[in-house]
Amino acid sequence: MPPAPSSSSSPPTSPRTIDDLLTLSQQLTPTKSPRTIRKLRQQIQAHANEARQENIDLKRRAADACEQADAVRKPSKKRKRGDRACDADASEVNPATTEARTRHAGRLFALTKALFLIDDEVFDQKLDEEFDFSCEFESLDNELQGQLYDIVSVLPVDVKSKIHQEWVQRAFTDGQDLICATFHTRIRTQALHAIVDNPKSFATSASRLSAFSKFIGYKPATKETVAHYDRFAAPILYDKWEGRVILEHLFRGPILLKVFVSLIRGPNGAIGLFEGKSKRPQARCLERIYKLTCITPGAITVASILAIWLHSADTQLVRIGDETAIDYGLRHRVYIRRIREGLRDRKSWALGLIDYWNRILFPNRDEARSFDASGREQPENDDDLDDIFDEAPSMEASSSSSPSNHNSDAEGSSPSHRSPHRTSSLSPPSSPTPVQNSHVYHSSSQSQHPASAVVQQRPAQQPSTSNPSLPPLRQPARRSGHSATTSSHARDRSDNLYRR
Repeated sequence: MPPAPSSSSSPPTSPRTIDDLLTLSQQLTPTKSPRTIRKLRQQIQAHANEARQENIDLKRRAADACEQADAVRKPSKKRKRGDRACDADASEVNPATTEARTRHAGRLFALTKALFLIDDEVFDQKLDEEFDFSCEFESLDNELQGQLYDIVSVLPVDVKSKIHQEWVQRAFTDGQDLICATFHTRIRTQALHAIVDNPKSFATSASRLSAFSKFIGYKPATKETVAHYDRFAAPILYDKWEGRVILEHLFRGPILLKVFVSLIRGPNGAIGLFEGKSKRPQARCLERIYKLTCITPGAITVASILAIWLHSADTQLVRIGDETAIDYGLRHRVYIRRIREGLRDRKSWALGLIDYWNRILFPNRDEARSFDASGREQPENDDDLDDIFDEAPSMEASSSSSPSNHNSDAEGSSPSHRSPHRTSSLSPPSSPTPVQNSHVYHSSSQSQHPASAVVQQRPAQQPSTSNPSLPPLRQPARRSGHSATTSSHARDRSDNLYRR
């Protein structure tokens, strides 16, 4: 007779249980009668069921023990993300307050100076007290020095001397990153209804690509050029796009002003902006927090970058577009260079640009903002800005009216003044002041394209009203190089910023 199943509660893998199963299985021979075989099978099944139940009970007890241990165990204290004060020197009196004020300065910098740092090495630069700002854009080192001055200008007085301490630098960049995330949510979600008339076109990357690629300067590939996003031949940048770069209309696009006012006054700040109905709210907003009373060249550039990004297929607000490959950091440097140099040279288009933004955003301000030879803000006022506008030397007009007959930072001209997919919200309002002179922006093509660049000058051609082919959405896992003749993927070309 086979041994009876044990009533003891032994583990299913114990030698006793295994031996019982082996003994029963060995009795299953062909010579046994069907009745005996049936009984043996029942006994084997009973042993198996018992072992299975014991296994389930063991797992349940193990899980209960783990839960009890987790409940008793004291949670480990995790370091707070962005907590830079703990890295401060022991001599620092109140590092937490210094960190908060520095992060506050980083947010102000991203709003009024630049979204991105040129390079992290900017903090390694030594502040040159005799720096000549008229040479700011002649070399990378000079640009870094200029941006270091911008950083120091927004820091609290007692923090300026600590700019080379790593924990202060990280607190500053934390502020930049945090407010960039706020910008992303504000213009793509919260304030979109006030900036554009048809938010549905912004639902996905594909919908934005289809509707607005041309509006932000997309140029399809030709035999001479690769597909790219033109920096200056983008209708979104103008209050009146005439198929060519006209400085008196540059950086005056209504979307740019709506984007910026949405940042400083809240999601509804852009409603009624051009009718004089947009006012600083009583609620807490960036305009109140930072006591903004006038526009800056950096703020205009930030608004331009954000407006382009808003209409692009890019999903993240980062230096290099994840779908379009637009280099937003480089664009900022190109745009602000043109504005500051225009202010430095007292160009009527640049001075008029500042006046245009101030009259729309800050119509009740008491004082006018003046600029030094570098195009940077100065506390004292000019005697008569209107005289400066009237007496400023005019830039040479183009000898040809063809939209494509110009050599400028705009690396090609748009064949049509508006996209067929463009919503009614993108129609710019009439300019508050009539344009007296239309100056076409000129510069040497050699100064804008290094010798190693694969882009060639686009030949003169008549404007076309046909739709350009749309750029393909960028594949996130593929970062292949571009060919000058076969690539159809849009890219943002790197100009040589330091050659005149």
